[in-house]
Amino acid sequence: MVTPLLALSANAAIEDPEVEVAFDATPGVQSREFFQSMRPTDFGVPKSSRALMGESVGPLVNAVFSSPESDRLHRAAVQYGEALKSWRPGSQLRCCLHLWMAVEALTKADPERFEEAREGSGGQAGGGRGGHRRSLAAPRWDGST
Repeated sequence: MVTPLLALSANAAIEDPEVEVAFDATPGVQSREFFQSMRPTDFGVPKSSRALMGESVGPLVNAVFSSPESDRLHRAAVQYGEALKSWRPGSQLRCCLHLWMAVEALTKADPERFEEAREGSGGQAGGGRGGHRRSLAAPRWDGST
């Protein structure tokens, strides 16, 4: 699905679609089953929007789908999109949880790269500013890494 990548490219939330009318499109049938959902009318201040920059969308989508880690990258984009949807007062915890899951997906996508970055900072977490050396592996329930 490309929608999370579009949200990532625009750095804007894309709300989930809501069905208003759906019907059976079988050719040659005189009577069709249908579903109609009554939605509240949009009113008040229009929702914010952003234009997609076409020159950035294509390369982003191609990079994600051509990567050997495309599943993880897509998962991170989905979580980032969910964080953008919950970016409002009162939903800070939900937003942070989705951002955390996005970071987890990215960290697991290329742990060697993160390890090299840490090694380049003198072997310390925090860019050599006196941080503690830690493994990038997620801790297990028994406390081991």
